[in-house]
Amino acid sequence: MLKKLDATLSGMLDNGYLFNEKQKRDRSDIVFLLVTLLIIDLVDGIASALYFRRTEVLISVTALPLFVLGMLLIVGRIRKAENARLLAALCLIMNIWLQFILGAEFINYTTMLLYPIAVCYFLGNSYALKYLPLMFVNILICMGAWGSVIEESGNSDIYPQIFAGFICSCLLGFSIGYIHERSFSALVMFADKVSTNAHIDPLTRMLTRRAFGERFAQQLEEQALMGKPLFIIMCDIDHFKKVNDTYGHQMGDDVLKHVSGILSKYAVGRDVCFRWGGEEFLMFLHERSMQKAIDATQRIRVVLEHTPFLSVTAGVIRVTMSFGLHQYDPCLSMEKNISVADGYMYAAKHNGRNMVLYNEN
Repeated sequence: MLKKLDATLSGMLDNGYLFNEKQKRDRSDIVFLLVTLLIIDLVDGIASALYFRRTEVLISVTALPLFVLGMLLIVGRIRKAENARLLAALCLIMNIWLQFILGAEFINYTTMLLYPIAVCYFLGNSYALKYLPLMFVNILICMGAWGSVIEESGNSDIYPQIFAGFICSCLLGFSIGYIHERSFSALVMFADKVSTNAHIDPLTRMLTRRAFGERFAQQLEEQALMGKPLFIIMCDIDHFKKVNDTYGHQMGDDVLKHVSGILSKYAVGRDVCFRWGGEEFLMFLHERSMQKAIDATQRIRVVLEHTPFLSVTAGVIRVTMSFGLHQYDPCLSMEKNISVADGYMYAAKHNGRNMVLYNEN
């Protein structure tokens, strides 16, 4: 049962039910990388302006941060993390070229040694291996192209220092990146374990109401707003209190597990089922016609009715459920749609139980 639930969760992740946490983390890391570059440019520009006290330096003080800020806004609009990552790497390379173009004689080369550390920390070592050699080659090309300007500024001995400094910075960056990735992976594993425990009911091994609110509600609502048919089923075990009072709460727990096993079996494909609370369960059926949704709900009701729970001590316990079926209305909120299905379910309770009620219009 647990393996089936894990497989179901993985399938839902692939189908867009859950937010892709890795994508979110990658995008935030890219943004932080560009913010770090923006801060480096600002601090370096202000320090250079105060040191040289020349009007030309003010151009780079304003132009470089504005360029990075513009790239940051563009990256924020890119949906795919891989494209955003490539654009961030291009921004770093262009930032190097702009520093030489705007004033090679005013460059503080030590700030460039911060780039490998930032790239390794925010993008990870695997991506740093791709981008850092390109950055280093571009630095060497720029230093060669503006060699005469560098010599006139009295920095002719900077070449071996930049080479050695960049290598050391890369080694330090890879060490920091490795520690960061290992610690983050351990944190993610711990957070996933805590999240899984909070989102899976320990008794029935079904998704919980909390899982619905934190991970599924928004995605299900978006699916429905896109025009895809979505049906809500609220169901409740009939006379469950009598089972507890007659046979005890342990037997009641066993009946809940029996019911959840059948509901999970018939939540096929992209359908999803939650233990809503006590003996109540909530199901979502996808991409069916109204008649097929009715047939599916009736099938579950009939299977439950004809699959009694067998107990060694109590013998045969017949279990039935009352169902309320409602097609999602985009004009209503998710809470209101669930409330409508809940109303049909309570009407089924008052009308004799062990039935499916829905709006026939």
